[in-house]
Amino acid sequence: MANPLPPPDYTPYKFHSFVNSSQHGSTVEAVDSAVKTEMRYNAFSNTTELIKLLFSESRVPDTLVNTVYDGLVGTGTYIEAPEDGGPAHWNELPLEPENEGVIYTPLTTVLNAIINACPKRYHRFLLEWRDEHSTPPQSQSEIVAEMKPDLVATFRGARPGRVWWRSVHIPLEVKRPENPDPAALQLLRYVRQALREQADRRFMYGLVYSKVNLTVWHVDRSGGLASTSINVHKDPKKFIRVILGFLVMDPEDLGWDPTMKMCFEDEDGNLSEPVESYMIDQNDRPLAERSAFKTQWVVTMDGMITSKEGKPETVQFLLYRALSLARGEVIRGRATRVWRAWKLSDMLKPRPQRAIYVYKDTWRDERRGLEGDLYLKLQGRPGQRGVASMYCYGVVRIKNRVDDTLDLIRQSLKHNGKPLILGSRQKRQGTSYAEMDSDDISSLPITSGTFPETGAVYEWAHDFFYKEAMEHVPRNRIHSRLIMSSTGWRFLEFVSLQELFGGMQDAIAGHRWLYEQGILHRDISFNNILLTGRPAPNRAILIDLDNAVEYAHHESIHDDERSVGTLAFMSYEIITGEQYEIVQAEQQPVTTGILGDGAPAPNQAPLARIRHDFIHDLESFFWVLVWIGMSREGPGIRRTTWPTDWATKADVRSMLSQAFEISAADAIADRKNTIFHYGTNRFNKKIVQLFAPYFDPDVMGAVVQYLYSILRRAYDQRQFSMLIYDEFDSALAKAEKHVKTRTWNDTLPAYKKMADDILTKREEDDLIWESPNPPRFREHKRIVLHEEEVVEVDSRSSSPSPNKKRAFEDMVLKTSGEISVPPSP
Repeated sequence: MANPLPPPDYTPYKFHSFVNSSQHGSTVEAVDSAVKTEMRYNAFSNTTELIKLLFSESRVPDTLVNTVYDGLVGTGTYIEAPEDGGPAHWNELPLEPENEGVIYTPLTTVLNAIINACPKRYHRFLLEWRDEHSTPPQSQSEIVAEMKPDLVATFRGARPGRVWWRSVHIPLEVKRPENPDPAALQLLRYVRQALREQADRRFMYGLVYSKVNLTVWHVDRSGGLASTSINVHKDPKKFIRVILGFLVMDPEDLGWDPTMKMCFEDEDGNLSEPVESYMIDQNDRPLAERSAFKTQWVVTMDGMITSKEGKPETVQFLLYRALSLARGEVIRGRATRVWRAWKLSDMLKPRPQRAIYVYKDTWRDERRGLEGDLYLKLQGRPGQRGVASMYCYGVVRIKNRVDDTLDLIRQSLKHNGKPLILGSRQKRQGTSYAEMDSDDISSLPITSGTFPETGAVYEWAHDFFYKEAMEHVPRNRIHSRLIMSSTGWRFLEFVSLQELFGGMQDAIAGHRWLYEQGILHRDISFNNILLTGRPAPNRAILIDLDNAVEYAHHESIHDDERSVGTLAFMSYEIITGEQYEIVQAEQQPVTTGILGDGAPAPNQAPLARIRHDFIHDLESFFWVLVWIGMSREGPGIRRTTWPTDWATKADVRSMLSQAFEISAADAIADRKNTIFHYGTNRFNKKIVQLFAPYFDPDVMGAVVQYLYSILRRAYDQRQFSMLIYDEFDSALAKAEKHVKTRTWNDTLPAYKKMADDILTKREEDDLIWESPNPPRFREHKRIVLHEEEVVEVDSRSSSPSPNKKRAFEDMVLKTSGEISVPPSP
């Protein structure tokens, strides 16, 4: 018998932000790992009331279900009374499938038969089910794992072609075994990718077909709920009800966002009427060639707050260039996405009068306040510097209700029982391990290579999981939006060391100003610093107060995956809740390896739990500089120049991985604790000397080493005076003004080229950001619902006026609500 195994590793803090998050979805294994982390304790099966509540008679009329059922019986698609006296069943759909391959074709036929039997007047979508088990959907993302849903419900267009992830309405996974639970991980994998590529999708349904049973999954930003299984042969009307629901229910009840519509241009730069994304032919060539970052959206937002005194307003924005979409793939979490935007009513103004905004869409834990509330409190306060400014904010409203996960989206539906352990065997009562299919193989580590016949390890590991799960319940998340009037470039796209040091100086000054106003940021990373190109004190600005708190009375939310910031740049003290223990220089032991393998063990004496303070955010600024020095080649480029000897190169990669890039919080904490155990000499040898050549030890290295000594002294003495801000400021100011810093790009032609490339990119961005029109589409084909067929409509026909300039103006003014324009004759 195999020896009992320890419980699977986990951390009480659920971190989402990695240094290079975009690379964590490039393989199926990476996606599975992300799904398991996001959905831990938040995926439930056997939700008894799911179909009754979410596919209710008010959404899918009983009369329609009966009409479709009668029609299917009449055509012989469903056989009520077989001549051989056997059980009622769907024609050609096997009752005892030998493998899942024999299910694909007949199931696809039955699903489409249900759609075709529904009278056209009920259709809300032009939908078709397709067997895609051997072909992965096409993606707008450059980095995407190859995943193949078995069947998909997608939108039927006039142009035949491959399915796109952005047009997947419902994914379906087929399994031969009767138990649907092991397929949950695969299905959630598909949902995750679809949510990433469907910016106007709030939540999603998915299906598992296992032997003869259909299970409905409802997946939103709070997690996932699966229904009890439907035997499609024995309960055909419930089966029909579900499939009809995907066709006839309101789009917002199926996860689509009615406040977001796609917008296109014709050859003359005239905007089309905004249109729902699912009404567009996804294989139209211009759309197919357009990346997700260049897709344009018109967003209408009611009840937005713009000032302390002003009344809530309805505002509209044209989102024309995405800045960050990767976090949108998160199933359970904030799913933050960011775009550059114009106010729609500004589109007719001369260029000098038009403003550029940054639009942020997120799902916040209801226990947290709105990010905009903090910005609103800062409005009008004197001395603001180094901090972004807000234009407006508010919550999204759907059908005149707040768009949240537990009340509006789930309709207060409660989960039943214990959460699933995704990726492991999900043994149901009455099923032996010998009866389980190879598809159900556990992902838990089994040293013997086989699952114990007794099931002892299985039960032991699951008991551990459920013990931890008792402390977790699904958290309500509220769909929120924030529009900022401040813009800039990513901090990693600095032009020179001078801009790097100056920008860091102003960002830290902004952090200090926030702290003086009673607000602690708590999520310092390179992603939350923007370079502006403006003079001091706003050469760079801090953004993202999602994780900020009013310091005087904040409480950490430890089960929120971003409750403590970006893992890569967090302090050991915040990750562990324990103090650094600084070893004095004369007490350093002689050790080997990167910063030594024999670091003194932490003192086991109980210490007071750490409270997040400004010193920990200053440490995060320090770690950002260290990471840049080790991982970047120079302005805007990942590191390509490595030490020539193998051992030193391995040291650099090992340090990057262990201190910043792995997802295990305890490992990153231990590495940072080890670094602070040692003095400046070993820090210089083991960290600074590993920097890329651009970040010379006498330039960047000198700054980083000085900041290290400040932090180390502060943690050793436990004296966190505001004078530490002054020391940081002084060091960065001196470095920024130094002649070597200011002439560094002239040292080598390669340095100057990197800087010139960044400047060229900024100029290209300016042409886009300041253009009176967004990037052009040549044409686009809109699909409209018709009684008998699919019809293509040229987007330009939405404004039939021969005066295209007037048509463009009419569209903008009408859509923005500033005038009411009658149809052109």
